[in-house]
Amino acid sequence: MKRKITEGIMNSVEMTFLIKVIKDDFILSNASSILDKSIINTNIKESFTEDILTILIPKLNTCVKNKESVVFETLINIDDSYYNYSLEKNSCRFKITILPNLDSENISFISVTFINLTQLIEFEYEGKNYRNEYNNLMTLLKTAGLVIWRWDVRNDKTTASKGYIELYDFDPEKYNAAVEWGKRIHPDQVESSFKALSDHLEGKSDFFHTDHMYTHSKYDDYIWISVLGLTVEFYDDGSPKTLMGITQNITDKENYKLNLQNSLAKLEEANRIKSEFLATMSHEIRTPMNAILGLTHLALQTGLNEKQYSYISKIDHSAKLLLEIINDILDYSKIEAGKLELEKAPIDLDYNLNTISTLFAMRAQELGVELIYHFDSDIPINLKGDPLRINQILSNLVSNSLKFTEKGEIVITVYKLDEYNDKMKIGFSVKDTGIGISDSKLNTLFESFQQADTSITRKYGGTGLGLTIVKNLVMLMNGEISIESELNVGTTIK
Repeated sequence: MKRKITEGIMNSVEMTFLIKVIKDDFILSNASSILDKSIINTNIKESFTEDILTILIPKLNTCVKNKESVVFETLINIDDSYYNYSLEKNSCRFKITILPNLDSENISFISVTFINLTQLIEFEYEGKNYRNEYNNLMTLLKTAGLVIWRWDVRNDKTTASKGYIELYDFDPEKYNAAVEWGKRIHPDQVESSFKALSDHLEGKSDFFHTDHMYTHSKYDDYIWISVLGLTVEFYDDGSPKTLMGITQNITDKENYKLNLQNSLAKLEEANRIKSEFLATMSHEIRTPMNAILGLTHLALQTGLNEKQYSYISKIDHSAKLLLEIINDILDYSKIEAGKLELEKAPIDLDYNLNTISTLFAMRAQELGVELIYHFDSDIPINLKGDPLRINQILSNLVSNSLKFTEKGEIVITVYKLDEYNDKMKIGFSVKDTGIGISDSKLNTLFESFQQADTSITRKYGGTGLGLTIVKNLVMLMNGEISIESELNVGTTIK
């Protein structure tokens, strides 16, 4: 019993006891917190430990003798070696108030109140910290443009943090919040916003969220707000009782998004105009180029002397190179404009490989490079696809390999990857023993107008469009392309 009373005093902020005075004895009559009914009507010497009695009894005697109140502060230290207390603190400072109750000329009762000053100071300190944290939170919310609100669904009562009136443009204590909110939403977004709310209230969604335009007296145009809410309390029947949520002014974000969309639209339009210009110019240039090629071909068939033949041959070679560049630009512009369409025609891959081999055989022989191709016998001959574009891909890859291979071989391999229903996935690889490419350059190799090294353009020529076109054509055919390379060893493109 003594242990329980001491624990009650030491662990409480405030505790009051009513003590009956009978001659020279003090009988415990009641307590503000009844810890144990057995303490009632017992002598305080049986109820309190010596740590407290040593302080209390002299003050009680003073109160009785002088018939006046006694108020004092003292430090109570509890020795827990005997009772094994469950104390938050073994030592606390108290303010003890002893008030007598006079019955005629005698004191019949005394009220004794223990106020734990140590606990009060700590609670005040914690409360100050909580207030500081709350103020910091409110400052953070204001800085972020956030408002926290709480809505009583049935009674339509809204309480909110500071900033609600500024953001919503009305006082929730003076207006019906849901109705006023609905009046200010952009007409085109009222239905979707209230549907989002009703879906959540009906349990169809885990939370309520809507971004919408909102009319505000402070602004000439609509502002954008984002509302996010969640039911935090329910009635016994399961219906929503209280919603809590946050609202944020997202006008700047939406304006940025709109500006970005407009910029992207302008960029796409400029890109489309550029692609159309390139396509038109390429067509315009190809017409006279074809005439030059035709005439040089005819001129080479006539009786030319050695010097004339050399001049015309160089014109013919340069014109063909220029036509290749023009064709690349034309294809690239078509791909960018999304106007390149694939055909679906019969393909004889063996014939295609023979064509590629014949096309590059003389050039490979001049370089001293062996041109080899392997064809998987499991691949049927009755396939359909775009033979022209497959030839273009392989021609680009083989031409690229020949450009950077001074000795060794170039191996073209065609193999079956997969077969399902009436479709077959075919793999192609072009492997060379050329100069190779460093790892740091591999990631940019398929980008437009890129070369593995700027010196390559000067030494070997080219626009850097070939592999970009190859990659885009492969992707149009729902394929994938990858490259493996090692400096001074060679390159494999699959």
